[in-house]
Amino acid sequence: ASDARRPWWRRLRPRRLGLRARITLAFTLSAALLSILLAGTTWALTRENILNQRESSATRQALRNGEVVRPLFAGNTPTDQQISETLDSLQSESPSHSLVRTPTGTYYGTSAAYGRRTIPPSLLALVDDGQAARMRIAIDGEPELLVGVPLTDVDTAYFEFVSLADTQSTLESLSASLFGASLVTTLAGAALGWWASRRTLRPLADVSVAAE
Repeated sequence: ASDARRPWWRRLRPRRLGLRARITLAFTLSAALLSILLAGTTWALTRENILNQRESSATRQALRNGEVVRPLFAGNTPTDQQISETLDSLQSESPSHSLVRTPTGTYYGTSAAYGRRTIPPSLLALVDDGQAARMRIAIDGEPELLVGVPLTDVDTAYFEFVSLADTQSTLESLSASLFGASLVTTLAGAALGWWASRRTLRPLADVSVAAE
């Protein structure tokens, strides 16, 4: 009768959790927050380290290849075939595409998909000012690192597109591993909370039985 006299919105309120459920929930939330914090910190630090190493390696590779291209324009006007053969012969530790701008402003590349239009204006401006630059870009949805190398003494610029697909795959695998570890840690926290609540409340249960 007392429940019938109460307003309907009060009767819709959820029942209060028991002590055992609250202890288990506290352990579960604590384990989840701790695992998320550790996973996020690990992912951020590892991601930064992997990307820095990858970009440094790609930059050194582009600088070396730029030095290979430089003699081609030193006092000579190379033919289209010579430029193509030189670009095709460049060494690469990972999938990459080369692009060179000749003194006449003509662009020659190893792939039509990696041409003048794929170079961001901000990076091109830095190279035109005589400063080597690099930038992460996306071409057809694929991550690429673009490195621009000015060859000012021969009035030429060399660009190299280095694929970051393998790096992205590594980071995705790392993310999945960290997510799995966080999930396992959270479940372990829930199990520990359930065990701790039973141990903690057992004396109270004995007292309750004795009282009855």
